[in-house]
Amino acid sequence: MAVLEVRDRKSLWQGLHRASVESLEMVQACLCSYSPPSKRLILSSLEDFAALGISSPQQLHDVADESFWAYRDFYAVLSSFQLPETDPERRVMGIEGIGSKAALHAAIQSGERVLRIGHLSLGNLRGKVANQEWRWIDKHAMDTSTLKPALLRPRVRELLGVELRVMRHDAHLADGGPTESLGDLVIFDIDHANPTGTEVGNSKVFCQCPSNYDVGEFAALSADQRNAVQLMFEIEFTRAP
Repeated sequence: MAVLEVRDRKSLWQGLHRASVESLEMVQACLCSYSPPSKRLILSSLEDFAALGISSPQQLHDVADESFWAYRDFYAVLSSFQLPETDPERRVMGIEGIGSKAALHAAIQSGERVLRIGHLSLGNLRGKVANQEWRWIDKHAMDTSTLKPALLRPRVRELLGVELRVMRHDAHLADGGPTESLGDLVIFDIDHANPTGTEVGNSKVFCQCPSNYDVGEFAALSADQRNAVQLMFEIEFTRAP
């Protein structure tokens, strides 16, 4: 089976353009919808740890899920808090499925490694808020329950005969960590409220485990989301130069 190695959205769609023999319909058949956990706590500074009653970052990391994709990145993300907010590598942590200080402390006190601590750039977070994909509940908690588009790797394998390898793009990757983004849910962030029509959202691609999300059919997305995907294809589903 042919292997397609991609690092961003442009290389993904150009590669699938070749693999599908330019059939957009075949690629669209590989699409799905997914919904992240409905709530998450956001930490973007050391002061946030204190405000949430966490004695040290180590206390949080001690109960982090070691199998979660971002586990090894914890201290690199923490170090990024020292960067200016305008730096594209300034990150924030997001604790998936935890929406309050009380729920966080219940998880910590359990002693179990249950916290799924992910991360994204501060700029990306602000973009999600601006386009109303995510919204603040209070100073630290966000509602993140928006349906979003994605690809299913097994469908790509079955319908296009291609094995996708999505390479991790993070400049802050922990030493010795995996260079490939793993999981059968291939996520490509787009901005469904993009007003310009010239470029659609974040250009990065990454993978997640489908069992951590509610996965459904592409048709379940809002008209705005489906239109944004169509615009993305019009711009990016092309032959590589």
